[in-house]
Amino acid sequence: MGVSKFIKCVTVGDGAMGLWDTACQEDYSRLRPLSYRGTDVFVLAFSLISKASYENVLKKWMPELRRFAPNVPIVLVGTKLDLRGDKGYLADHMGSNVISSA
Repeated sequence: MGVSKFIKCVTVGDGAMGLWDTACQEDYSRLRPLSYRGTDVFVLAFSLISKASYENVLKKWMPELRRFAPNVPIVLVGTKLDLRGDKGYLADHMGSNVISSA
């Protein structure tokens, strides 16, 4: 699969930025840091309805980025906020009862 499938150029007003979706598979873990060179900012996304997703950011991605690009800012983005209050979705996808306060 070509690298171009993981790159998106976005133009906003007079500026432009390139977005790279780095491979998160373990097969690429040694090569992935090579793409960090010249990075201005990292955007890490995690699911607000998945504790494992958040823990993955803390235990894998933050240490890796701090090791290979210690001075590059990181923007942390929580996704799926709209599903946090959807008890039906959570019950179907989390496999457990939803706990809510009265």
